Amino acid sequence: MISSADDLAIYLVEMIKGYRGESALLGKASFRLLFDKQFADDAIPADSPKSEPNGGLFWRHSANGQIGHSGSDPGVSTFMAFDPVTGTGKLFLMNSDMGGADEDRFARRMQQFEPIWSALERQP
Repeated sequence: MISSADDLAIYLVEMIKGYRGESALLGKASFRLLFDKQFADDAIPADSPKSEPNGGLFWRHSANGQIGHSGSDPGVSTFMAFDPVTGTGKLFLMNSDMGGADEDRFARRMQQFEPIWSALERQP
């Protein structure tokens, strides 16, 4: 799929609307299926990442309460998330992959990425 930042922003806005029951793109039951947590809070698999312990279909529930999705291919990485309480979304596209199986490269990329992602949370 070929997409632009504008396309993804439109998609994210529609997902936020769907989470709130305000979208006509899918029915309310379909949006619930997308976003509802798949595991009870007391039955989260041991190997779930601590930063994103639960998920819907294609959407992860982060430990800080945000709901998001990420993806990558060689040479590109994309992250998007929204705060279900405020309805504020954020989107980050990078013309580089996170490093895949190269753990050192992945760690370096995360050190670069995390301050930018955190700064997006502070935006009005």
